[in-house]
Amino acid sequence: ETLEACRETAAFLAEHIAALCRSPANPLADDGGHWAVAAAIQEIEAHFDQELTLKNLSRLYFLHEKYLGRLFLRQTGRTFRRYLLETRLARAEELLKTTRKTSTEVAFACGFNSAAYFNRAFAAAYGAPPSQYRKQAGRQDG
Repeated sequence: ETLEACRETAAFLAEHIAALCRSPANPLADDGGHWAVAAAIQEIEAHFDQELTLKNLSRLYFLHEKYLGRLFLRQTGRTFRRYLLETRLARAEELLKTTRKTSTEVAFACGFNSAAYFNRAFAAAYGAPPSQYRKQAGRQDG
Protein backbone atom coordinates (compact mmCIF):
# COMPACT_ATOMS: atom_id res chain seq x y z
CA GLU A 1 0.00 0.00 0.00
CA THR A 2 2.81 2.44 0.85
CA LEU A 3 4.71 1.55 -2.31
CA GLU A 4 1.60 2.17 -4.40
CA ALA A 5 1.08 5.57 -2.74
CA CYS A 6 4.70 6.47 -3.55
CA ARG A 7 4.22 5.46 -7.18
CA GLU A 8 1.07 7.58 -7.46
CA THR A 9 2.84 10.55 -5.92
CA ALA A 10 5.81 10.11 -8.24
CA ALA A 11 3.54 9.91 -11.29
CA PHE A 12 1.65 13.02 -10.16
CA LEU A 13 4.87 14.98 -9.65
CA ALA A 14 6.36 13.81 -12.94
CA GLU A 15 3.25 14.90 -14.80
CA HIS A 16 3.25 18.35 -13.22
CA ILE A 17 6.99 18.88 -13.68
CA ALA A 18 6.66 17.96 -17.35
CA ALA A 19 3.77 20.42 -17.72
CA LEU A 20 5.82 23.19 -16.09
CA CYS A 21 8.74 22.49 -18.40
CA ARG A 22 6.47 22.75 -21.45
CA SER A 23 4.96 26.02 -20.25
CA PRO A 24 5.98 29.13 -22.21
CA ALA A 25 6.30 30.96 -18.87
CA ASN A 26 9.09 28.58 -17.82
CA PRO A 27 12.26 30.70 -17.47
CA LEU A 28 14.33 27.63 -18.23
CA ALA A 29 12.38 26.73 -21.39
CA ASP A 30 14.52 25.62 -24.30
CA ASP A 31 15.57 28.73 -26.21
CA GLY A 32 18.54 27.12 -27.89
CA GLY A 33 20.77 27.68 -24.87
CA HIS A 34 21.84 25.28 -22.18
CA TRP A 35 19.47 24.98 -19.24
CA ALA A 36 22.33 25.28 -16.74
CA VAL A 37 23.33 28.69 -18.12
CA ALA A 38 19.73 29.89 -17.84
CA ALA A 39 19.62 28.58 -14.29
CA ALA A 40 22.95 30.23 -13.42
CA ILE A 41 21.72 33.58 -14.79
CA GLN A 42 18.54 33.22 -12.78
CA GLU A 43 20.64 32.48 -9.68
CA ILE A 44 22.81 35.55 -10.29
CA GLU A 45 19.80 37.81 -10.76
CA ALA A 46 18.16 36.52 -7.58
CA HIS A 47 21.23 36.28 -5.34
CA PHE A 48 23.81 38.76 -6.68
CA ASP A 49 24.22 40.09 -3.14
CA GLN A 50 25.47 36.73 -1.86
CA GLU A 51 28.66 34.81 -2.44
CA LEU A 52 28.21 33.04 -5.76
CA THR A 53 30.86 30.97 -7.46
CA LEU A 54 30.92 28.97 -10.64
CA LYS A 55 32.28 26.07 -8.59
CA ASN A 56 29.26 26.02 -6.27
CA LEU A 57 26.78 26.32 -9.12
CA SER A 58 28.49 23.59 -11.11
CA ARG A 59 28.18 21.30 -8.08
CA LEU A 60 24.53 22.25 -7.73
CA TYR A 61 23.87 21.39 -11.39
CA PHE A 62 26.10 18.28 -11.40
CA LEU A 63 28.33 19.70 -14.14
CA HIS A 64 32.08 20.14 -14.33
CA GLU A 65 33.07 23.69 -13.40
CA LYS A 66 35.10 24.29 -16.56
CA TYR A 67 32.32 22.90 -18.74
CA LEU A 68 29.75 25.23 -17.18
CA GLY A 69 32.19 28.12 -17.54
CA ARG A 70 32.66 27.42 -21.25
CA LEU A 71 28.89 27.10 -21.78
CA PHE A 72 28.32 30.35 -19.92
CA LEU A 73 30.93 32.22 -21.98
CA ARG A 74 29.65 30.80 -25.26
CA GLN A 75 26.04 31.63 -24.49
CA THR A 76 26.44 35.06 -22.87
CA GLY A 77 29.68 36.33 -24.39
CA ARG A 78 30.96 36.98 -20.86
CA THR A 79 32.62 34.89 -18.20
CA PHE A 80 30.58 33.97 -15.15
CA ARG A 81 32.64 36.33 -12.98
CA ARG A 82 32.24 39.19 -15.48
CA TYR A 83 28.48 38.66 -15.69
CA LEU A 84 28.19 38.60 -11.90
CA LEU A 85 30.32 41.76 -11.60
CA GLU A 86 28.24 43.59 -14.21
CA THR A 87 25.02 42.55 -12.47
CA ARG A 88 26.32 43.78 -9.12
CA LEU A 89 27.54 47.06 -10.61
CA ALA A 90 24.20 47.68 -12.34
CA ARG A 91 22.38 47.16 -9.06
CA ALA A 92 24.88 49.43 -7.30
CA GLU A 93 24.28 52.15 -9.89
CA GLU A 94 20.55 51.87 -9.24
CA LEU A 95 21.03 52.11 -5.47
CA LEU A 96 23.34 55.11 -5.80
CA LYS A 97 20.70 56.92 -7.84
CA THR A 98 17.67 55.96 -5.74
CA THR A 99 18.85 55.74 -2.12
CA ARG A 100 20.92 57.69 0.35
CA LYS A 101 23.02 54.67 1.31
CA THR A 102 26.72 55.32 1.62
CA SER A 103 29.05 53.93 -0.98
CA THR A 104 30.18 51.27 1.52
CA GLU A 105 26.59 50.29 2.30
CA VAL A 106 25.86 50.00 -1.41
CA ALA A 107 28.97 47.88 -1.92
CA PHE A 108 28.00 45.36 0.74
CA ALA A 109 24.32 45.37 -0.32
CA CYS A 110 25.43 44.37 -3.82
CA GLY A 111 27.66 41.49 -2.77
CA PHE A 112 31.06 43.16 -2.74
CA ASN A 113 33.30 42.08 0.15
CA SER A 114 35.52 45.15 -0.10
CA ALA A 115 34.54 48.79 -0.43
CA ALA A 116 37.90 49.55 -2.04
CA TYR A 117 37.39 46.89 -4.71
CA PHE A 118 33.85 48.16 -5.30
CA ASN A 119 35.13 51.72 -5.76
CA ARG A 120 37.77 50.60 -8.28
CA ALA A 121 35.39 48.35 -10.21
CA PHE A 122 32.66 51.01 -10.28
CA ALA A 123 35.07 53.71 -11.45
CA ALA A 124 36.40 51.42 -14.19
CA ALA A 125 32.88 50.63 -15.40
CA TYR A 126 31.24 54.06 -15.08
CA GLY A 127 34.16 56.46 -15.41
CA ALA A 128 33.84 57.91 -11.93
CA PRO A 129 33.95 56.68 -8.34
CA PRO A 130 30.55 56.02 -6.74
CA SER A 131 30.38 59.28 -4.76
CA GLN A 132 31.21 61.41 -7.79
CA TYR A 133 28.85 59.38 -9.98
CA ARG A 134 26.00 59.99 -7.51
CA LYS A 135 26.61 63.75 -7.59
CA GLN A 136 26.68 63.79 -11.39
CA ALA A 137 23.53 61.66 -11.61
CA GLY A 138 21.78 63.98 -9.13
CA ARG A 139 22.56 67.02 -11.27
CA GLN A 140 21.26 65.32 -14.41
CA ASP A 141 18.00 64.25 -12.73
CA GLY A 142 17.39 67.51 -10.91
